[in-house]
Amino acid sequence: TLDRSSAASDVYKRQQLTPEHALGFALNVGYQTLEVKGVQFLGMISSQADRVSDNGTDGALNIGFSIGWRSEWSNGLAFGAGYKSKSWAEKHDSYAGVVAGRGRLELPAIWGFGASYRLSETLLVAADYQRYEFRNEAAMGNRLSALNQGHLLGTDNGPGFGYRDLNAYKLGVDWKAFEHTSIKLGYVAANQMMQPSETLFGILGPVPTTTHYSLGLTTKSSSGFEFTGAVSYAPHKGVAGQNSIPEAFGGGETNVRFHVWSFGVSLGRPFE
Repeated sequence: TLDRSSAASDVYKRQQLTPEHALGFALNVGYQTLEVKGVQFLGMISSQADRVSDNGTDGALNIGFSIGWRSEWSNGLAFGAGYKSKSWAEKHDSYAGVVAGRGRLELPAIWGFGASYRLSETLLVAADYQRYEFRNEAAMGNRLSALNQGHLLGTDNGPGFGYRDLNAYKLGVDWKAFEHTSIKLGYVAANQMMQPSETLFGILGPVPTTTHYSLGLTTKSSSGFEFTGAVSYAPHKGVAGQNSIPEAFGGGETNVRFHVWSFGVSLGRPFE
């Protein structure tokens, strides 16, 4: 299994250019951890067999930036666009024999645009499009076929997850059900980012899912604090392997299938 977690802190600046237009910029600083267990067998195709599996938790700093524009109009219509850079990260030295780029696990750039419309004082609908550029990152986009070209695991051109770029289409509704409470609904439809030839490494992450449904609630207290809770569900989705297990491991196919539940809560306080 592959366990990755992260914590991030954003330094954010918002500039109101005109009454209708605003520009925002954020510096994204994070720390991620990685632990890989139970895949010692990959050492036979690795550039560093002792840095493939079961080496404990390895941490790395990462940094990036985000920029966004938003335009609001008096008729309740708003438009926006944004770009989030890739996360430039330190190497995970303990797993330099399994992660392409000698242990450098970097998340891709994301860009997109969208619009929202306020139907009434209590109801807002929004839709947007986002593209995740996985193919530009070695650990995410390199394909398993790199082995046939002599590139071992962990090298700069070594195999990664073989992900396609992801196109996500999102729809959201924000309903102010009570004076201090709003209910939020969300729906996401995306293309299949896992390729049938790449399912061997696909068992390490729940990425075959292409549809997400979410439900959230935000309530404000008399003291000014905001509490938000949310739950989302991605239904079962699978990818059948095609030439997915190299002959070095005996050939055959790996079929993957996942469904995902996720939960989150937050507590915040806005300041004017």
